[in-house]
Amino acid sequence: ERILVQKATKLYLLDVGLLSQDLFVQRMSQNGRSPTERLTLRPPPSVAELLLIALSSQDTHADPKINDEVAGLLCELLGKHSEWLEATFGLVVSAGGERLVQLPDPGLDDACSPLDASMLPAFLLRLAAEVDWTD
Repeated sequence: ERILVQKATKLYLLDVGLLSQDLFVQRMSQNGRSPTERLTLRPPPSVAELLLIALSSQDTHADPKINDEVAGLLCELLGKHSEWLEATFGLVVSAGGERLVQLPDPGLDDACSPLDASMLPAFLLRLAAEVDWTD
């Protein structure tokens, strides 16, 4: 996503994702943390269970068996793309997609941390269901 910013008589086209990434890397280095540091989850939660939480919180009246099936398929999909997830988002998913092993450590104080664990199930669901995995 890009935005257009004007300063005096000049226009600048900014890549929001790249700009945000750079901001967080700078914030982490100011706190003396490496941008590659990760939070290890113990015990690692089941990706299928997180997806089921997100699926059940939607206002659909789907059969629980269908939700189980969908969660299983989405788990497999995330497992197939575990290397990409780690490189892009810092999410470490086990090779088969069964467990969420690590999350990126933003290294920020609680007041401005972008990590909201309550949004993790919805994030994983949207990531698995809405990303175009064909490329």
